[in-house]
Amino acid sequence: MQTTTPMVNGDPNRTAGLLVSVQNEGEFRIALRAGVRWIDVKDPSRGALGCPEIDVATGIQRTMILENTADIHFSVALGELSETPLNDLIHYTGSFADSAVFKIALSNCCNRTDWRGLATTLAKGIGNPNRLILVHYADANESAAPSWREILLTAREIGSEYLLIDTWGKNGRSLLDFYSVEALQSMIAEANAFGFRVAIAGSLPLEALRSLASLGADWIGVRGAVCDGPHRTGSICETKVSIALAKLAKPFVDPCGLHVQRSSQKIQSNTAGANL
Repeated sequence: MQTTTPMVNGDPNRTAGLLVSVQNEGEFRIALRAGVRWIDVKDPSRGALGCPEIDVATGIQRTMILENTADIHFSVALGELSETPLNDLIHYTGSFADSAVFKIALSNCCNRTDWRGLATTLAKGIGNPNRLILVHYADANESAAPSWREILLTAREIGSEYLLIDTWGKNGRSLLDFYSVEALQSMIAEANAFGFRVAIAGSLPLEALRSLASLGADWIGVRGAVCDGPHRTGSICETKVSIALAKLAKPFVDPCGLHVQRSSQKIQSNTAGANL
């Protein structure tokens, strides 16, 4: 079934790529087979941006390198800046090839005066500010995280390329319970004006992806929506991943039909080995 591509600012062709968070190599293989262009590794049992065991994450990156998947972006969740000593974070990131980028979240940083300095030092420790993605939690009040504006300004000072808008609480509410579509579009436009690319995530259901695809975000991230069963800690399902890709493809074709055009958006970056 053919549908009309949503328009944003008069552009009917605007869409977003799909980011899928995986928790092990088996899930990575599923996402790769389905055609996902951004593989993110996290441990969902450890929170919104749970940091995975280093052997799991480095093993997935080694497989990607061996299989010559340089055109697929690779990221790793580092957890919360407030919960892990800075030297430990820097040591952890040093175990990865330069094609890896890292997401760092900022719960419980709202009332800290040192979080900007810590984030800056982390970016320097990683070696390239383009490899650090600051995360804005939409539920900033509940997570005691800095405001959107504070994160914009800090990311500009650091020299980051990407920002992620996500949610901290995984309790049945999604990003759309905190920001309207219009508010998200405005935030993305503001970030673009600062020179950032933007990814959005946060318990987004499959049925919302098509309406979000044209807001201006470069990437939309999912995990729970593509898992078997109701929990984000379950295993991802290849059929659901394919449905998510189909909803972001242009033109959209119902995955139950004869043809699905997958998203082929590339990531552009100054980081060696990745096109972020």
